[in-house]
Amino acid sequence: MKLIDKITRVVIAIAVAMLILSMFCRCTTTKYVPVTEYKDRVVVKTDSLLKTDSVYVHDSVSVYIRGDTVFKDKYHLQYKDRYIVRNKSDTLIVRDSIPYKVEVGKQLSKTDRAFLNIGKIASVCLFIGILAFLCWIYWKLKLHKRS
Repeated sequence: MKLIDKITRVVIAIAVAMLILSMFCRCTTTKYVPVTEYKDRVVVKTDSLLKTDSVYVHDSVSVYIRGDTVFKDKYHLQYKDRYIVRNKSDTLIVRDSIPYKVEVGKQLSKTDRAFLNIGKIASVCLFIGILAFLCWIYWKLKLHKRS
């Protein structure tokens, strides 16, 4: 087996291992937390009652004699009206609850953010190193073919 075949197998094994390990470092799914919003509305209920009570009083006295005159007339007419008005007003506050879901994002601590930044820098350095290693192998193989 040639050296280049061994190197490509090692590089492929490292790449597969890195892909498998990166699968464990993925982001978690987004979590939704149900939150209830309350809306208040004012309802005014009015109940009115109107009663009327009318009394008609008619009183008349009439005595009438013509000879040696006795006239006595009394006429009495009276209206009594009574109104009963009742207003009953109730104010009700009705609270409606409207549930909806809110996306909750996890806040990273300072150390987590630092490790995340270090990981980004390290992955760029690793990529550059792999490219340099592949270029070096290509350069070595090119020199061996010439000689």
